[in-house]
Amino acid sequence: MNGLNMHPIATRIIPLVLLLSALLFPETVLAQKAELKKIGITREPLTLKLHINKKVPFKVIRVEPTEVLIALKGARISKNFSIDGAYKGLVKDIGVETLQRGVIAVLLKGVRPFDRIESTYDPATPAFKVSLAQKTKKVLPQKQTPAGDRKKQVKSSVDRTKVAGTVEKKPVAPEQVKPKVTQPALPKPKAEALQKPAVKTPEKREVKPSRKQPPKAPAAKVQDYYAGIVRPQSPYNGDISDMVLKIQSSPCDAPIITQALGLLKKELYMEAFARLDAAVQDPLTSCLEQVMFLRAYAFFKSVGQKDHLKLLQAERFYQDALIQYPQSEWVPYGFGAMGLIHKTLKNNAVAEGFLNIIKESYPEYTGMPEVYYILADIYDEKGFTDKALGYFEQVFTRFARSRYTIDAGVGYGKMLYAKKRFVDSLSVIDHIINTRPKKIYESPELLLIAGNANYQLGRSKPAREHLIKVSNLFPDIEEKDVILSKVGDTYGMEDNIEKAKEVYQYVIDNFPDSSGYISSSIGLARYLLKNEKKIEIYEMIKTRFPEDKYARVAMMRLAEIYQKNGEYLRCIKEIEDLLSTHPRGLRYEAVKLMQRAYEALFKLQNDADEYTKVLNLYEEKHETIDRMGSKEIPLRVGLAYLRGGLYEQAFNHLLEAYKLYDRKSRSGLLLYNLGVAMDETGRDEDALKLFAGFVKRYPKSRDQVDAMVRMARIYQGSKKLKNARNWFSRAYKKSRKRLEKGMILVGHSRVFANDDQYSQAADYLVNAVKDIASAPGENYNVLTDTYRELGNTYLKLQKYVKAADAFSKALTFSDTQRVKANLGFLIGDAYQKGNALEKAKDAFKTVADSDDSVWARLARQRLATIELAGTVQNS
Repeated sequence: MNGLNMHPIATRIIPLVLLLSALLFPETVLAQKAELKKIGITREPLTLKLHINKKVPFKVIRVEPTEVLIALKGARISKNFSIDGAYKGLVKDIGVETLQRGVIAVLLKGVRPFDRIESTYDPATPAFKVSLAQKTKKVLPQKQTPAGDRKKQVKSSVDRTKVAGTVEKKPVAPEQVKPKVTQPALPKPKAEALQKPAVKTPEKREVKPSRKQPPKAPAAKVQDYYAGIVRPQSPYNGDISDMVLKIQSSPCDAPIITQALGLLKKELYMEAFARLDAAVQDPLTSCLEQVMFLRAYAFFKSVGQKDHLKLLQAERFYQDALIQYPQSEWVPYGFGAMGLIHKTLKNNAVAEGFLNIIKESYPEYTGMPEVYYILADIYDEKGFTDKALGYFEQVFTRFARSRYTIDAGVGYGKMLYAKKRFVDSLSVIDHIINTRPKKIYESPELLLIAGNANYQLGRSKPAREHLIKVSNLFPDIEEKDVILSKVGDTYGMEDNIEKAKEVYQYVIDNFPDSSGYISSSIGLARYLLKNEKKIEIYEMIKTRFPEDKYARVAMMRLAEIYQKNGEYLRCIKEIEDLLSTHPRGLRYEAVKLMQRAYEALFKLQNDADEYTKVLNLYEEKHETIDRMGSKEIPLRVGLAYLRGGLYEQAFNHLLEAYKLYDRKSRSGLLLYNLGVAMDETGRDEDALKLFAGFVKRYPKSRDQVDAMVRMARIYQGSKKLKNARNWFSRAYKKSRKRLEKGMILVGHSRVFANDDQYSQAADYLVNAVKDIASAPGENYNVLTDTYRELGNTYLKLQKYVKAADAFSKALTFSDTQRVKANLGFLIGDAYQKGNALEKAKDAFKTVADSDDSVWARLARQRLATIELAGTVQNS
C-alpha cells in the first residue's frame, strides 16, 4: 500500500499469521464487522496508531529483530484506508494485507532493530497504539589523539597485535574464503551421494574452493544484526597467556626471563620450566616474582589434561607464587590458571570460586573472555541456562576478539536454540558461518544448529541445504538417519510429496530400527492414500518401538483414523492406551480427540434410539468423561436419561450443558429437552420460562407444538385457565398433523371442563374426533378414548341419548373384550338415566352375557334393578 512492496507478507509471513490466528485468537462472534480505517505513524519513539471502529482480538509479534507483525482478528480493511505520517529514515517497509480466517496482517520492517515493543488500546479514539523503540548503535568513546601521532599509534597497535598472535587478516575476496560445496541431489534411493558419500572425513571431502562464484545464500535468510558490533581493540589473547605478553613488555631484562620467553614462544614448555625452576632455587636470581609465575605457567602448559597428578602439581607452583607475592599484578593470571586446572579436574565449584574472584576483584584483567567462557561452561553443566547464556553472549559481543569469541558464539547460538529462540539462534549462527566459513569444517555443530533452527521455523530450503551439507561433510555423524528424515520433512513442507517419500523410503531401507527409521515411517504414512497401509505402519511403530516418542504419535494417528472412519469405540480405546502408556505425551490433543469421539458416538447412539448404550458407557466411564469439560457430552447423556424416563438425572445433565454453553450458542434441542426435564420433575416455573424462550428463539423447530402444549398443561394445572386456553389455541394453529391437532383439541376441551363449561368442552371434543378420524393410519384406540370422553361430557350436560351414542361409537373402535364390556355398561347406564329402559336393558343384557366377570355382574345387578322398578310401577 502507498507504493510499498508487500512481498514479505506474501512469501514469508502469511503462514505464520494463519497459524497464530488459529492458536492465539479465540473464535469470536462479532455483531458488527470492525474496519481498519487508517494507520498513523509518528516519531520519537516510532509509534503506530491503528484506527479501528471497535476493539478486536489483537497481537503484536516480533518476527525478527527489525520486523514486527501486527495481527487483528475479525476485521476488514476500509475502502478509504490510508497510511499517513513522516516515517522515512525509521521504517524501511510496511505492508497491510487481508488473510484467511478474517485476519488483517500489518508487517513493519524498521531500519534498526527494535529494542522495546509496547501496545495499548485507546477506546476514546478508538485505536490500537504500538510503540517501537529502536536500538541505536553503540559507539565506544575513543581517546583524542593528535593528528600527527595517529599513524604511529595505528602502527604500534598492529605490531602489538602481531606479537599476540591475534591480528585480523586482511580482507580477502569471497571466492578465496568461502568454499563451494557440491550438494548431491538428495535423496533418491539409488543416489550415489547417499549410498557412497563422496566425503568420508573433513580432510578428504570433495569440496573445493571456487574462484568463480561464492556459494548462494540460503533462502529466507535471518538478518545478521551482529555484523554491526563494535568490539574494542586489544593486543592480547584474552586468556592466561596474556601474562607472557605483559612480562615480555615489562622493564625486567634478566637473562633468565629472556631465555624463558624465547622457549615459551617456541612452545618448549618443559625446557622453559627446567630453567625457571633452577632460577627459583638460585638466591642470586633477579625478577624472582616474574620467574615464579612463569615457572607455574610453563609447567601448566606442559601437562596433559588427563594427567591429574601433574595438574595438581601445577596448582602448587601457582600457590607458591601467590603466597610469595600476594600483591603481584600477576595474581589474576594465577587465579585464572587454577580455575582452569580445577575445571579440568571437574572440581567445578572450586573453579567457579577462583574465576569469580577474578570477575569481582580484577575488572581490568585482560584474560576476562576466558573467565566468562569457562564460567558459562560451568553454569551450562550445572543447568543454570540463563546464566550460561548471559556469559556466552558477553564473550561473543562485548569483549575484544579472542580465541574464545567464536566458540562462545557457538555456545550462545546453541543455548538460544535449546530455549526455542530459533530466530535469535539463527542470527548468531549465520553470523559465524558468514564471517568464519571454515568453522563449519571443524565440527558438525554449526550446520546442525543452523539446519535444525531453520527446520523449526519452517524455512524448508535453508534447512535442507544445511542438513544435506552436514551429512556430506561428516558422513559418520551420529543420528544421520534423523538428519535425512528431516530432509524428507523439508520436501513435505514444500508439498513435494514424491521427493519426500523417496527420502523417507531411503532412510527406512538403509537405517533399520533407528530413530530416523521411525520418524521416516511416520512421515511416509502421512502421504499414503490407503488407511490400511497407514494403520499397518502405525501398528508396527507402537508395537516394535513402544518406548520411542513416535510411538505416541503413531497411537494418536491411529485414533484419528478411527475417528474419521466413525469407529469411535476403537478411537477411544486407542487414546486410553496412549494415556496409560504415555501419560504426558500429546495429552491435550489426545483428550480432545477422545472428547470428540465420545460426542460423536453418543449422538450416533441417541439418533439410533440406542440410549441404553449411551447410559451404560457413561455410567462405566463417567469419571474420565466428566473431567473432559465437554459441553456436548452432558447434552447427549441428558437426552439419553430423558428417553429412559430418568427425569431427575436428565435434568442434572441438561442443566450442566445449559451452564456450559453461552446464551447465543444454546441450541433449540438443549432448551426444549431441559424444559421437558423440568416439566417432568415438577419445576413448573422454570419450565415455563425455558419453553417461552425456546418458542421465541426457534419458531421453526419441530418441537414447537409440544412445548406449547406443555405450557398449556402447566398453566391448566396451576388454574391459570385463560393462559392454558391461549397456548392450546397457538399450538393448534402451529400444528400441521391431524392426529396431533385432534389431541390438542382434547386437551383444550379439558380446560373448559375444569371451568365447568361442559358445552364448550363437548364442542372441542366433537372437532377433535373429526381431526383424529381424518388422520392417516388406524388410530382406533385414540378414537375410542376420545368418544368415551365425549360421552362422559354429555352425561355432565344430561344429554343422555347423545352420551349413549358417543359410547356406542367408542364401542365400534374398541379392540378388547374388557373395553367393550365397559363401554356396553356405559351405554346401558346412559339409556337408563335417559329413561330409555328397553334400550338400557338390551345394553345390559349384552354385557351380562359377556365373559368379563366384573362388568357382567354389574350389568346383571342393573337388570335386576330395572325389573324391580318395573314391578313396583305396575303394582
